[in-house]
Amino acid sequence: MTIPALFDMTGQVAVITGSSRGIGKAIAHRMAEHGATVIVSSRKQDACDAAVAEINAAVGRDAAFAIPANIASKADLQRLVDTTIAKFGKIDALVCNAASNPYFGPAAGIADEQFTKILQNNIVANHWLISMVAPAMTARKSGSITIISSVGGLKGSTVIGAYCISKAADMQLARNLAQKLSESLGQSVIVENRTGAGGNIGADLVAKEKGDGYTLLMGSSATHGISPALYGSRLPFDPVKDFTTISVSVVQKNVLVVNVNTPARSVAELVAFAKANPGKISYGSPGAGTSQHLSGELFRHLAKVEMTHVPYKGSAAAMTDLLGDRITMMFTDIPTAIPHIKAGRLRALGVTSAQLSPALPDVKPINDQGLAGFDLKAWYGVMAPANLPPGVAEKLNAEITKALKNPEMHEKLMAMGQEPIALGLAESDAYVKREIARWADVVKLSGAKAD
Repeated sequence: MTIPALFDMTGQVAVITGSSRGIGKAIAHRMAEHGATVIVSSRKQDACDAAVAEINAAVGRDAAFAIPANIASKADLQRLVDTTIAKFGKIDALVCNAASNPYFGPAAGIADEQFTKILQNNIVANHWLISMVAPAMTARKSGSITIISSVGGLKGSTVIGAYCISKAADMQLARNLAQKLSESLGQSVIVENRTGAGGNIGADLVAKEKGDGYTLLMGSSATHGISPALYGSRLPFDPVKDFTTISVSVVQKNVLVVNVNTPARSVAELVAFAKANPGKISYGSPGAGTSQHLSGELFRHLAKVEMTHVPYKGSAAAMTDLLGDRITMMFTDIPTAIPHIKAGRLRALGVTSAQLSPALPDVKPINDQGLAGFDLKAWYGVMAPANLPPGVAEKLNAEITKALKNPEMHEKLMAMGQEPIALGLAESDAYVKREIARWADVVKLSGAKAD
């Protein structure tokens, strides 16, 4: 089994500012997991050192290095770049995680050839940096199509990079689709990111737009599956009445993994282990109400075992504790798990869908291992505000389907653990309605409620 090429950063050097904690550290951690040498940079040396130690312990090698810097001007960023190149010979990725920094404003210039080259090569950036180097991406131009990517939970990334590297899902799909749609439609397709409230902020924004085909939503099992049950009457939009579902585009299966020190080698053995040790089994998730949390609750319900849910602020922190044997198990996306499975640090027990995953063909579905009815997977799809003209919906569905069937696009998505399904208009509408009902049942049995 090989690591998908898209996630293989072996030999690359990545600089991440503001990375001693929070989202920046999550980005650095994820890049290190996939082979990169990461430069952890923030104002305080001790904070950088602590983050470096944590990342290196998690990945089992010296992948992270500290270069403290207080980025308050272009000159500060230039010095950080110069120092990194002097020590490591190059920079392949520059991640500017500093949304509040005045330097990263629209008025700032970045004409230097060196910076331009870095920014063109494997960039991950927040909205301020994008507005600095590519103003067209933040300007709503006449006749352009805007795709609002809504799935979030991590703050500070509002044009490109929802979940940043630690989730690589709706934003990657939106960005890939935008490129293909721009080519086929002959007009600009802009991607904006509006995170918050489990994706509800972006979804609500689109729900209130005019249904003319120029503003689209990258909807998901979060906005149009989990949220309706989790938020109930507090949800600011109706997931069915306020939208036209254009295309349910991809599904993303998760995998149940345990630390190798856990004796269980199958779902049946894990259930037996849990019953023999009531209350001692713990599972981590990126937070309450996420699909990973609800997968754990469905597992607990079907297996009739006692387990303790440990919510984290993001997947990276949960994975760190799983690798450190501080929690027993976790449901996570397959590309994240594969490197650790290959390295012998995690054991895959079952996939969360009722079907096998092409990425883990030897791992049986949980549904086939004694827990019948276990069939959960994330999905992403393109939606428009209600009252979209049928002809526009049909045209967009056809172009999205063509894009998803493109061999290059298909390969990219599969490498991210996203399996293209490209449903038609009627199929997509029916799929979303089934998913709303499915997740409502899971949320109800979990007892989860939004804060």
